[in-house]
Amino acid sequence: MEDPTMDSNHNETILRPDHVPSQSTAADDTAAAVAVPSMPQPVAPLPTTAVDGQGMWRAWTRVFEKPSAALLDLLDNSFDAALHADFQGRVVMDCLLTEEQQQQQDTQVPATCTGITIMNNSKFEIKSLEEALTVYKSTKNAEQEDEQEEDDNKSTEEGSSSRKTVIGENGVGLKHGCATLSDTSFVLTRNHTTIQVGVIAKSLQSVRGVYLPSFTFELEQQQADNNEDQDGQIYQHINDMIDIQPRMGDVLAQSLGEGELHKGITLLAQRIQIMSWSDDWQHEDHVFQLLLCHLHHLGEIEIIDVDNPEASDIISAKAFLDEIQAMLPEYYINIPSTFDFRIDGERIHFSFWQHRLVELTHFPIHVPKENNLDDYQASSDWIREGYPLNIYCGFDAQRVDWDVHNGSVSPCMMYIYSRQAGRLIKIDDDARLLLNLCASGSDYMQGLTIIIDDYTANLPLQPTKDGIAWSENRGGDVHRTNLLAWAGAVAQCFWKENFKKFDTKSTGGRAKLMLKRVIRSFAVDQLEDLEQCLEQEHGDDDDDDEEDNNKEKAAARKRKQKKVAEEMANADFNRYENVRWRKDLNKFKKLVIRRVPRVSGFNIKKGSDTLYEITPARIEEVKTNAKAERLGSIPRPKKQGPRKRKYTISIEPKPTKASAAEAKSKSNNNKNDDDNVDSTEVAGKRQRRSRSTPIQYTDPVSDQGEDSEDLIEYTVPVRKSTRKRKATRKAATRRKKSVTDVADDDSDNEAEPVAAANPDTSILEQKLLESDILLKQEQLRSIKAERALQEGKDLVAKLQAKLERYQGKPPPPGYQPDDDSTLREELNRVKEERNSYKHRLDARIDQGARVQELYRQNKLLREQLQEQGGEPMSVLLKRVDKLEARIKRRDMTILKLEQAAPNDTLSTAEPVAAVSPEKATDGEIIQSI
Repeated sequence: MEDPTMDSNHNETILRPDHVPSQSTAADDTAAAVAVPSMPQPVAPLPTTAVDGQGMWRAWTRVFEKPSAALLDLLDNSFDAALHADFQGRVVMDCLLTEEQQQQQDTQVPATCTGITIMNNSKFEIKSLEEALTVYKSTKNAEQEDEQEEDDNKSTEEGSSSRKTVIGENGVGLKHGCATLSDTSFVLTRNHTTIQVGVIAKSLQSVRGVYLPSFTFELEQQQADNNEDQDGQIYQHINDMIDIQPRMGDVLAQSLGEGELHKGITLLAQRIQIMSWSDDWQHEDHVFQLLLCHLHHLGEIEIIDVDNPEASDIISAKAFLDEIQAMLPEYYINIPSTFDFRIDGERIHFSFWQHRLVELTHFPIHVPKENNLDDYQASSDWIREGYPLNIYCGFDAQRVDWDVHNGSVSPCMMYIYSRQAGRLIKIDDDARLLLNLCASGSDYMQGLTIIIDDYTANLPLQPTKDGIAWSENRGGDVHRTNLLAWAGAVAQCFWKENFKKFDTKSTGGRAKLMLKRVIRSFAVDQLEDLEQCLEQEHGDDDDDDEEDNNKEKAAARKRKQKKVAEEMANADFNRYENVRWRKDLNKFKKLVIRRVPRVSGFNIKKGSDTLYEITPARIEEVKTNAKAERLGSIPRPKKQGPRKRKYTISIEPKPTKASAAEAKSKSNNNKNDDDNVDSTEVAGKRQRRSRSTPIQYTDPVSDQGEDSEDLIEYTVPVRKSTRKRKATRKAATRRKKSVTDVADDDSDNEAEPVAAANPDTSILEQKLLESDILLKQEQLRSIKAERALQEGKDLVAKLQAKLERYQGKPPPPGYQPDDDSTLREELNRVKEERNSYKHRLDARIDQGARVQELYRQNKLLREQLQEQGGEPMSVLLKRVDKLEARIKRRDMTILKLEQAAPNDTLSTAEPVAAVSPEKATDGEIIQSI
């Protein structure tokens, strides 16, 4: 017998009683060789190029980005077959188990199960596997070509699917998805009593060509009541397949039988029995089943069981099904509630966005494909031009809550769905620029979500359904521009309409923040709805008869009991009525569509399927932080004082009555303590504090390591109001005692603090502090200028040394006269930079005069403080003296270095930094001061 791998025409074998393959190919070749003299000679067929089967298999495995994308492509074919009006569609996914293993599944899942099954029914007859397994051929495109030649009524009666409804019309689906997920897959179909078995196996491919065999046989319906006869005829047909193609035995043994042929035959026969005579599928006329054996890409999620190490494989298959189960509701939005989709026996509900988006609103629009919207006259009905399209807008509460907990933002995201099933095609994480919206600040954020539903299938898709092929049509750019213009118009209208609810004086100018908080509060309601759903699924409904005093839980239960439409295209969401639109070109010559404001008749029609709405009661509830405990900490904006000084506050605990009395008695004997003095540490954020809070001012450059030892502390009193100062002065006048008398009088425990007796001291202390800070800033700028000058001097010295080396040597090979001129130009440029550094240093020297003036003012201030404040300022004066001593030591160091340094050809008056200017940091510079 001829090897079927040598000729692709033998891909399908019809099993007859005599097991003789079809000879239609030989008959066709004979007819083509006969020439009729009276007729014109037909054109000879072009020779074909050989295809490497193993290379083609490698190409199939590199089509999809992720394994989940390959499985979604296989599910697209199931939806195309089962999703039709007036038809009960059904899709079931499960682990690939034998009948015995299914009975033992509740106790222990066998470790030999590493595959999955996909089974679905079909409203119309399933196409032949000979056509489905043809390399790079889509039967759906072939149907479209056939429909052009057949009568429309006839094609409708036969159930031919058009391009407008199907998903996988690009010829990339069954073969590529199976090759990506598994090395061996079996395709089973049943049209009434006709069974077809196709094999997509890597082991059958060779360099001589691609071999995807298929077999066809008939089941005898009169034997349906006899189980032994049913099993016998199926086993007989499988043995006939092995007789025709002996290599099928190896494929069955390795993929389904764990190396044993009889186990592989038994499992395949059981799968055919399930789709033919089981209670769930025997009433279906057309059934499709796919067996994926030994899945790939699951090694990283395997879990090893110590008691049963081989059980990790089945856990991997179950985990893959769990991953698909979690992502399916988001990837399909137009699956009706009557559609029965089950994974591992659990029903899948396709109402993802209905239970997630706040203020879910529907915008029906029309988009022209070939004509630009800007070309239409404003007086015409340009809004109705083009094909219909649905756009949904809402705020994703769970995404906002997740972003707040993780410290990220919640930008505007856009999802594009297409085809009848509403398959997710593309996601844009931040679509504000794409939609010509303001992308600065927090506008159009707060979890804003835009959903585009191309339910009429007018968008050209890429073969893998992960993008839009705009270049497929001639007017692709125009089509894209019109679509994005409408999406941007709808997004702006929706966001501004909800923003108006918070744009009042009651928010205190924080309308966007309040909008984000209100949207985030709905995440709690959605979690409560999920808990109610889990309780119902697990049968925990014993407490339903009891009265619930919690209003929020009662509202959540009411929302959960209400059934929403799972098919978004036919759902009843909120709608904006009587909206007037205008089109224009922005400053970048891009088409934009905007809503005309203040139009009479505008109304928001409430929909029954919009579960979460922003109401005045919810806004007031969030304002009063009624849900603060459940929401967690809400970040507040940073506040800064009028001078924008950064410092951190360390608030001490409030003293008790006993400690307060003890501190009050000690304050009369210790003149250095002052209740009204605050000390702050400069390095962080500014926060609110009490008047008795100690604050420590430190240097803002560094607060770690050795620099922290040189931080200088100051004591700054709190500024009192004029009314309090007057009261303090009157109290001091009535007693007629000096500061010293109050300190020596032990009997008077109600004496005022020292600072209260000398109100002018606080002003002088503040001036002294500001002058010292200004002095340090000027010194820092001067040191940075010196460092820049030193860098310029070093660069000039290097260039001069390089020039001297080249002057005394012969020119190198390939020398050009322009080299010397280039080097001189570079040297002149560096000299000019050096001169600019010198000018800047001269300016800093002029600033030194101001520094000397600051020295003089500080000295006067100290004298005044000594005269008025006395001993309470001794600590501050010691710190100032310490600072001056460091400055004087630095000046002496600079002077010594200038005297010891040799004469420089560039400058003889520049001061040299005590710290290496090339490697010194700001912290080291401050430390050197």
